[in-house]
Amino acid sequence: MSDAYFHEDDYGQVELLPLAAYEFCVNQSQAIEEFSAEHRTPDRTPDRMGWTDMFIRDDPPAKLEALAIPCEEFRALVGQYLPEYSRVFTGYSTYREQLPRTTALGRE
Repeated sequence: MSDAYFHEDDYGQVELLPLAAYEFCVNQSQAIEEFSAEHRTPDRTPDRMGWTDMFIRDDPPAKLEALAIPCEEFRALVGQYLPEYSRVFTGYSTYREQLPRTTALGRE
């Protein structure tokens, strides 16, 4: 049995999008890199890392859900490349909660 765990802050950090959102993703990634460089803490050391501001990503212009791919078809297609986890958990610190209506696909 393989379990997937994601910290509450990790929610939505990785998203599958349709090809129609490709240019948006390239532009958004560039904007994030530039913002990060501009707002990096000046006295950054291994024990003091951070930024002076937070970048809020824009919503993509196209979402995977708009393609209305049935769940079983999606599992069959994507599951060839990313195996499905048996259970999915989230939480913070030492608190863990199973998400019975959530599916996770991936490696490690």
